[in-house]
Amino acid sequence: MLEYALKHLLAIIVAFTFIILSIFLIKISYKIKLFHMLA
Repeated sequence: MLEYALKHLLAIIVAFTFIILSIFLIKISYKIKLFHMLA
């Protein structure tokens, strides 16, 4: 039961990290696009 809970927690952490990274990449790409428009 504990092993199952740990695997579930690990899956949640991985998914959460992936969401944060994707948001971070979207923000960076958006800033780059704006910078190229202004330049």
